[in-house]
Amino acid sequence: APGGAPGEGGAAGGGGGSAAIWEVGERGLLSELLPRRRGGLPGLDPAVLISEANILRSQGGDQAQWCRVAAQLSAKAYDMTAHQVLDCVRILADANRKEPQKGIPSIGGTIGSYKKSAGKWAEVTYATDHMIQSLTARLQDESLSTVVEVLEAMEMAQVGTQVFLDMLMAMIMAKHHRDCRVLSGEITLRLATALGQLARPGSLRLRPKSRGGPQATTNMRVLDILEDRLIDALPTCSVAALANLDDYYVTRLVDDKVIKAVLTAFAQVNLGFKAGTEQYIIQAQKMEGSVRREIPQTLIWTLPRFARQYLDNVQLARLQKDIPWSAPPGLS
Repeated sequence: APGGAPGEGGAAGGGGGSAAIWEVGERGLLSELLPRRRGGLPGLDPAVLISEANILRSQGGDQAQWCRVAAQLSAKAYDMTAHQVLDCVRILADANRKEPQKGIPSIGGTIGSYKKSAGKWAEVTYATDHMIQSLTARLQDESLSTVVEVLEAMEMAQVGTQVFLDMLMAMIMAKHHRDCRVLSGEITLRLATALGQLARPGSLRLRPKSRGGPQATTNMRVLDILEDRLIDALPTCSVAALANLDDYYVTRLVDDKVIKAVLTAFAQVNLGFKAGTEQYIIQAQKMEGSVRREIPQTLIWTLPRFARQYLDNVQLARLQKDIPWSAPPGLS
């Protein structure tokens, strides 16, 4: 820390070093120098820290710079609003993702397990997880959209635990009890996508259905409500929201009625082929590939004829793209 440790007369903030300063210790782990009096990091406004982090992201920074910024942001987490915390998580996740040697952090691990799994970026990962966990007591009065943003930030940063996810699911249930219309419109598609991305292989592998115990009942109830509201939202949702619906959620976490409704909606808008939707052909091919792998053929045959024809067209386009060779002239 600049100016020496607290109590040596030259620490940041003056007056004997009353500030709570985070630094990277000799062992490479985050350590907090305890403050002489309360007040966190006086004189450092969270908005200023976020602005400096954005500048560092645009200019690029090394490990030491990001560890310092992550520690400062983490120390001010409880002085920020929920949206400011989410902005910080996205900034740190973006910086962490640009590091090619970064590993995926351990789920629910200590700082030692983060250090072991995430290599030299363990400090940044641990600070990011701390910021996500700091939202626990502050989301009660936030909107459902903010809760969904938290789920999206967890997937982006690859931090979070099953306990934290179960808490968010209980919070969604409570918001539904207060207002039964809160789960409506495109927010349902965003929530479904966030849950699918957290559960898919290669991600955190959290379980929206919970790992058992009393919480499982609440989680299953939330998922049942989400399925019904998702079906209601499909006819009126935008093409972009439909295209970005997560394929793992559709093929692994829902009942057959939702699968049929989603595939029928894709076919009705002719996603990927109709003028104005060509940019979503990749998403359509991804969904079709997952359906072919995960969904029984008997269920596919229960789809309307135009939906089956649409899947065949998407499959043909995908195969033509994947074939590394073309037939010689004169052969059909």
